[in-house]
Amino acid sequence: MTLAQLLDRAAQRHPDAVAVVDGARRLTYAELGNQAAALGRGLADMGVSRGDRVLIALKNRLEHVLAYWALQTIGGVAAPVSFRLASGELRYGSRTRARVSPCSSPTPPRRCSRQRTGGPGASSLPARARPAARGPSPS
Repeated sequence: MTLAQLLDRAAQRHPDAVAVVDGARRLTYAELGNQAAALGRGLADMGVSRGDRVLIALKNRLEHVLAYWALQTIGGVAAPVSFRLASGELRYGSRTRARVSPCSSPTPPRRCSRQRTGGPGASSLPARARPAARGPSPS
């Protein structure tokens, strides 16, 4: 059984039970499952597929939970990193060949930049991130 299947099962058994609390915002298991599935479809439309690692650089809030579960619905691998990382540090993190959609706000994926970390002229999200040039790790 996958994590996505566990979420589906929870949504079927306890659809109205609160699954996530973020300040005044709350999502039931049914809402979490529906929103995660919708976000997962958006990520898939952007080229993210089963086994792809996706860096998640968000604060500990509802959007982070949704990104995690959205990746579970499409078989992606969440790679959470600190939201405090600078763009150079994210580029260094792209050596893992993770796909990156640099969004600093909780916007739907169709509204996020489709560029990877890598600066101007970087390839669009569907292309795998190329390993950065070897060098010292950022401090």
